Amino acid sequence: GVALFVSAHLDDAVFSCGGTLSLLQRKGWRTIVATVCTEAGEYEQGGLAEHFNLAGEATVEAGLARRRAEDRRAARLLGFLPLHLGLSDASFRQHYWQRARTASMFIDPLIAADDPYQTVVSEAVRSCIEGLQPTLIFAPAACGDHVDHLLVRRACIDYMRAAKATVAWYQDLPYGLAAQDPSPVGLPDGAHPSVSSFEAEDLQRKCDAS
Repeated sequence: GVALFVSAHLDDAVFSCGGTLSLLQRKGWRTIVATVCTEAGEYEQGGLAEHFNLAGEATVEAGLARRRAEDRRAARLLGFLPLHLGLSDASFRQHYWQRARTASMFIDPLIAADDPYQTVVSEAVRSCIEGLQPTLIFAPAACGDHVDHLLVRRACIDYMRAAKATVAWYQDLPYGLAAQDPSPVGLPDGAHPSVSSFEAEDLQRKCDAS
């Protein structure tokens, strides 16, 4: 089968699902990680954009290139195909800057409720899923309410309703560490973040890739 992990940012799927990625790959699944927000946007606002994306480099473009390279390295270690969908991170999207410029501005479900970027995210996710036709989709439960995670979650919910795809909801790390019992708020009725078990070697591979 084909297992598609939809990730808001370049490190989300490996941090949150690295052990599951390793287990499925060892069991013969074709594993794919599609990361939605992988590029700088048209408007570089400095400050927070640099804080989140420099990655020790001189410019945010170089920092994001380094992060994409790190994702490809993780893919080699865990055996998945990395896809970078090329949308911009929240820290670059101009319409948020009417709000206070603090890191907490991106941790607010009210931002995502009527976000004009939802259409862009939904189309990118829909096109990716329809092109790959995965057997199983792993989607972020948006623990922590980061706007990018909320937009990706909504895109996966909308696709699931339209195509009746099988979706497993993963607990976003490190956000999910703040709650021992992740809330199903925002997920479809009856849905809860999934729990998977894997071997010690899968945990080691995840640690090596993180």
